[in-house]
Amino acid sequence: MKETLHDRMFKSGSYQSQPKHVALYKALEASMDRENMEEFVQATTKSCKKRHDDQDPPSPPSKESDQNKKKKHDSDASASKQPQA
Repeated sequence: MKETLHDRMFKSGSYQSQPKHVALYKALEASMDRENMEEFVQATTKSCKKRHDDQDPPSPPSKESDQNKKKKHDSDASASKQPQA
């Protein structure tokens, strides 16, 4: 609706006839700019989140690394169970 009013005022130039009309026209433009900025910020924020959500999940660790961790953990546990001299 604001865009339609803005276009009509701009095309006819009617807003230039009175200082109050000029002030209202400028306020209308400022309001439209602010709304456009808010929409832009929301769109960019949403696109960043969307991009983050669309990323592939990390691949599961290989079985070899799991076995190596288990071996290391088991050897650490058995070493601590042995009596120290």
